[in-house]
Amino acid sequence: SVNDGSTAAFLWETFTTKPFHDSGEIRRIGDIVTPWPCFMMASTSKVLDEKRDAIKAMLKSLRAACEIFRTEEGMSDKIAQRYQLQPEDAKQWYELVSIFANESISESALERIIQALKDAKIIKNEIEFSLTDMIDKQFVSLITDIKSMKLYNRPELLAFM
Repeated sequence: SVNDGSTAAFLWETFTTKPFHDSGEIRRIGDIVTPWPCFMMASTSKVLDEKRDAIKAMLKSLRAACEIFRTEEGMSDKIAQRYQLQPEDAKQWYELVSIFANESISESALERIIQALKDAKIIKNEIEFSLTDMIDKQFVSLITDIKSMKLYNRPELLAFM
């Protein structure tokens, strides 16, 4: 739709679209930093209950793949070749990215996700969530971080973090 002109704008990851804005096919107008980690998994309780073993096996494989991604020699060159990126762009991206299949999530990350979904009117503002109800402790643990502590949960203090 971008190529045929029926789309006026779209959001995508910076480095995978860089060859297209470098060539002039598209124009980059800015960056939007998402308020959550780049990859999150969500599921209904029903699916978690029905597919628990398959999900555990998938997460084990995902963690192994993340470890390979972080440690394998020459990964930025492989990325450059696979996505037709300039080697220096792939190297820059690889040095900036942190891909981990963590078994934890911070309270502040969940709070930012909920707020973003409320701001986008996907979740009604009046709905309140218990963060512990949003995770399955067999898959993930909830971490209290400094940004979620009530002492620092004031906008004028968060601006400095």
